[in-house]
Amino acid sequence: MTKILQNAGPDETPNSATLEAFDELAGGGGCKFSDSTELLFAELTQERS
Repeated sequence: MTKILQNAGPDETPNSATLEAFDELAGGGGCKFSDSTELLFAELTQERS
């Protein structure tokens, strides 16, 4: 994450929500998807009950 911040230009500085997401991923959180892009988008657009 430090390298990302060092290489960020003036308009590319991550906001607080993005920094929180980086921390979540660094801590082992988040989701991993290793199937096709088509299935990823189908899952993302699926309505939840």
